[in-house]
Amino acid sequence: MATATERGPAPGARFAQTKFRPPELPGTLVRRAVLHDRLTAGIGKRLTIVTGSAGAGKTVLLSSWAATRPPAATSWLSCDNADAHPPRFWVAFIKALRQLVPEFGADSAGLLARGAALADVIASVVNDAAILPAGSAIVVDDFHRAAPAVAAQMIDLVACWPVGTVQLVLSGRFDPPLRLHRLRMSGELCELRDRDLYFSLTESGDLLANFGVDIAAADLALLHDRSEGWAAALQMAALSLRDASEPALAARALDIRRHSIVAYFIAEVLDRQPPEVAQFMLDTSVLEELTAASCAAVTGRQDAGAMLHGIHAASLFLVALDNERATFRYHHLVQQVLRAELRARDPGRERALQLRAGEWGESAGESRRAARHFLAAHQADRALALVRDQLATSFLSDPGVPAPLDIETIDPATLIDVPDRLLALAADLLLSGDIARGSEYLDLLEHALPSAPPEPALAAQLAAARAVRSMQAGQAEQAVAEALAARAIEQRAQLTDEWAAILAVPLVRGYTWLEDLCAVEREGSTALAAPDLPEPVKLVMVPGARALARFEPGYLAEAAEAARDAEGAADRLGFSGHFFAVDYLRALAGLALEQRDLDTAEQLTERALTISIHRRPPLEFLGLLDRARIWAARGQVREALATVATADQLLASPSPVLRARADELQAELRLSLGDLRSPAGLARGLPAGRRELLLAKIALAAGDGHAALDHLRAPPGQATPRHALVRQLLLAAAAIERGDPAAAGIVGGALAAARHAGFLGTVVTTAPQLTSYLIEHAAQMHDDPFTAQLIAAALQVSAKRPRRGLTEALTDAEQRVLELLPTSTYPQMAATLYLSRNTIKTHLRSIYHKLGAASRSEAIERAAELRLLLDRWVDRLTVGSVCCSAPRAARGQPPPGGTGSTRCTSTTSSPNPVIRYTSPRKAAWSGSSARRVVVPAPTLTSQSSNSALSAAPACPEKVISYIRGRTGMPRSLLADIPPDCQGAGPAASPADG
Repeated sequence: MATATERGPAPGARFAQTKFRPPELPGTLVRRAVLHDRLTAGIGKRLTIVTGSAGAGKTVLLSSWAATRPPAATSWLSCDNADAHPPRFWVAFIKALRQLVPEFGADSAGLLARGAALADVIASVVNDAAILPAGSAIVVDDFHRAAPAVAAQMIDLVACWPVGTVQLVLSGRFDPPLRLHRLRMSGELCELRDRDLYFSLTESGDLLANFGVDIAAADLALLHDRSEGWAAALQMAALSLRDASEPALAARALDIRRHSIVAYFIAEVLDRQPPEVAQFMLDTSVLEELTAASCAAVTGRQDAGAMLHGIHAASLFLVALDNERATFRYHHLVQQVLRAELRARDPGRERALQLRAGEWGESAGESRRAARHFLAAHQADRALALVRDQLATSFLSDPGVPAPLDIETIDPATLIDVPDRLLALAADLLLSGDIARGSEYLDLLEHALPSAPPEPALAAQLAAARAVRSMQAGQAEQAVAEALAARAIEQRAQLTDEWAAILAVPLVRGYTWLEDLCAVEREGSTALAAPDLPEPVKLVMVPGARALARFEPGYLAEAAEAARDAEGAADRLGFSGHFFAVDYLRALAGLALEQRDLDTAEQLTERALTISIHRRPPLEFLGLLDRARIWAARGQVREALATVATADQLLASPSPVLRARADELQAELRLSLGDLRSPAGLARGLPAGRRELLLAKIALAAGDGHAALDHLRAPPGQATPRHALVRQLLLAAAAIERGDPAAAGIVGGALAAARHAGFLGTVVTTAPQLTSYLIEHAAQMHDDPFTAQLIAAALQVSAKRPRRGLTEALTDAEQRVLELLPTSTYPQMAATLYLSRNTIKTHLRSIYHKLGAASRSEAIERAAELRLLLDRWVDRLTVGSVCCSAPRAARGQPPPGGTGSTRCTSTTSSPNPVIRYTSPRKAAWSGSSARRVVVPAPTLTSQSSNSALSAAPACPEKVISYIRGRTGMPRSLLADIPPDCQGAGPAASPADG
């Protein structure tokens, strides 16, 4: 259970009062009544979001809207990077709402202080919010800074938020991960975006007027067109135009389309300032945060404080960060422009300023910030000394994983002479997610080293860095081997440094990917016994890896216990947004999916992906596969396949075990769409045990229960619980397929094993035959909670199978052409059907249009998915005189084991008599109360025959088995096969192509 305790930013945290007040409105404010009205309309919605790029005017809009509302009706919370820690964020959230009611959240604040479950905290906040004054609102500005860490709790808050009483407004640079699509579909979302925030022509004119600029209507239209209403560009144009006394200068100020924003800002804003102000802005652009002390240290000016306030008063893109206006920062885009211009004008001065900034940061105890400045100053020795000294601390103890170091200005050749520090930089980049540059620096070091073996400490660190690189590339076997090599060197040389702690990450994670549970347990115990290993490694990473390593082979109860332990520790330590959290999130998602709780599984998977995306490719790869499984469970098989394809692009040369996971999932998805050929090819690359299980599934899909049994006959040596259960389920499906009298007992044994181990989803998704059998025999099964869940899940899975129909039915002629499409060329189709090639092409164009296909292969795949090829075989049962004379069919009696009606049609007007059978059980199988299911005896095709339609009838026995395997229909739901029909079956299965 997620809990929160006081650690660092915790219930007792302190905040600047400006965090809870809207920023002061600028004197140049433009009132935007239309947007205010749209925001006000959000009171009836569950959530209001304002999403826009930097400089779009989000904060000013919301601050001006708050100013128009009744006094004491709006609370405000400005997020910063420190709020990416759930306890701190929710303490701030409660404090913000106390602006409305001072006693708000007494219970929830107490729960936070006691380290209670965050779910209880959220419930308490919602309860208190429900009794706030009607028409209240809370604005959370810059929510993107906290979103990854608090999204899970915010989803719960939004779901229970008192709509109509208190308006919840979230503002940020990108959409918060809060299932917005669902809110949008249900009409519960109010949203403003960049296109809404852009200034209209009139508003652009008003803004310029507020800056004291009056220009002609044509010039205003030109400026608006070129700026596209972007607030930051308009503001820069206004500053330039304000001082443009000559017509030529005014024309230049209007021409922001021809120049980049960089050139525009420099020419029309910076160069218009007094020289000392412009130089001060350039010099201080090297700082992330500007204070009087830091600016004085960098510029040497004793009046730095006065300069800061003057620049802020002149609206020169300086943002106050505190109530006292003692700390500022530049608008992010402006800072980038200033820094680039400083470097272009005087690279030597830029390095000197970076050096001063680094020295100031080092003296202030901000080692990583100082390292960034030293690197930019080409002081690799000083920078890397700091990086080396805090490497493990940054990544194993800090809840906020540091961003990659900015080394764009560093010449790698300058680092060759300090291999230990170059190595530290490479490891830092790799661990922070900058894999390309980290690998580049590591390669540089390896090439620069002499041929003689390096001294033991450097050799061990080099092996550890290689292990991290292999881990980030998804090469599990190599990562483990290199980490073990590093450990061996350390043990032989009796080395003790913090690099040993880093080895735990590739070892534990690598063995998890390799599905070596014993090794994960062993390495976990080793890590827990290490006296100097940071607490988050022991309490979050190790139990999280154990949870995932136990879940995948099927030890579900043990996995759940370890995952809960890891989750609790992560929330307590503030690591719920750290990459250590990914393993336990994936384990919890898998457990939820196994219980068919798709919403929870999706929420947890999206949280894991939010942490992994762009910086941890193997974790993102695995997260995308998890997402694909969830989408497949929802019946979105094509979307799931597209997700697998996206995952495939993330890793250039992944470990075979990771590659096999993607291939196996892709094979099963394609199999569910009726494709037998592709899965067979993918099966060849799987490990032996999984390969046999997949081949058994393919055989069952082809209706060959005997072949499936052959693949399952040899029991595996040391099967995991999951593998053993899947094998039991497939054996049961094969028994159902073959009509084995012992099928009921085999099914019962498999269900008993599933019940004991806690499996549910696996039972109903392994084989369609078993899913249909459970539905058919629901009335005969024990009445208990597990059985009820099982039957409900089976019905859900059956309903989710792809069975989308056509918007317009195929004609008989088109259907005959479609039947020949998988196995015949256009000339062969024309010859077989006695049609011209042009007629065939006309039919095919119509078929493609109705199927929504653009190619032959896509049309075949779509037809297989829609069961058109299969259903036509079913609909064209050629029984002939022998089969039609079968006593049971001729007398109109139902087949054995069922009730209903069977009739044989043998009119001379139809060359293809059919046996049709309708029963209540068939209606249950098909999900429709009126669907008719018919059974085919397909005809053999021959190159020498004049028409496939006139060929002699073949025995339907094998084809019936094929259809049963493909559709999952139990044998008892099919029409009786006359015993005196003999034959070899179809020459080729149309759905197979």
